[in-house]
Amino acid sequence: QWTPYEVLTVDAFALVHGERGATSDYEAVYGVAASARVAEGAAVWLLAVLVSGGGPDLERIWTVGAGANAYVGDGRWLELFGEAYAQGGRLTDGVDKRAFAFNAGTRALFGRLWLEGAASLRTGDEDAGDDRDEAFQSYENENRFLGLQSAEFGLDVDTDVFLLRAALGAGPFPLAGHPLR
Repeated sequence: QWTPYEVLTVDAFALVHGERGATSDYEAVYGVAASARVAEGAAVWLLAVLVSGGGPDLERIWTVGAGANAYVGDGRWLELFGEAYAQGGRLTDGVDKRAFAFNAGTRALFGRLWLEGAASLRTGDEDAGDDRDEAFQSYENENRFLGLQSAEFGLDVDTDVFLLRAALGAGPFPLAGHPLR
């Protein structure tokens, strides 16, 4: 991690992600991420990652992304956020990767009450028999709602997703010396 300025942080990482199976199925992950506060209450970030490995064809998949988050209004009552990703490279010999994803939304605060609306998209592969894989893939799980999109309690879908969501919440309220939300 490097912080050349008080408002800018750059992180670089390299790791091996292994699953059960032969050593040749392990994947190497290399990446760099930078985040900066560009104004009072506003930040942006950039991400670049390369995943390499997995089998004899030695896949090389890159992902680039950018995002922003900003608070506006008196008392920062409104938050706006968004992020977008593109993915490309070679999945196997003769199969190219071209995919994308985004998340965007807003959250409004009304005292201790908040309301959020957001949308998410992760492309899916429309024709599994052609020479292009369009399914956006990542190491994260889609775990927004217990039961509906949960890896442990229900249907967990991480690719070919279009989701609109609204959420309402309240808090914090003190409960036995701890905040309840």
